[in-house]
Amino acid sequence: TDSTGQWIVTLASADTLAIKTRKISDDLVPNVKGMGLRDAIYILENKGFKVTTSGVGKISRQSIKPGTKNRGQTIHLTLG
Repeated sequence: TDSTGQWIVTLASADTLAIKTRKISDDLVPNVKGMGLRDAIYILENKGFKVTTSGVGKISRQSIKPGTKNRGQTIHLTLG
């Protein structure tokens, strides 16, 4: 089965709200920066990652670079 899917992330600036799509692949670490914590955890745990977090707000940083081969490792998300 192909569970590659698309998610959206909203980006706000001074007076503009942009909506961008994110392609989520099974075999690569997804880019979850800018997402809310619930969506990021849902995506990552369904891909086999263990997730740790710190901070509040939207995801501003992730410990494993997006596009890296998915090996089911632990990923730390920093919110802020």
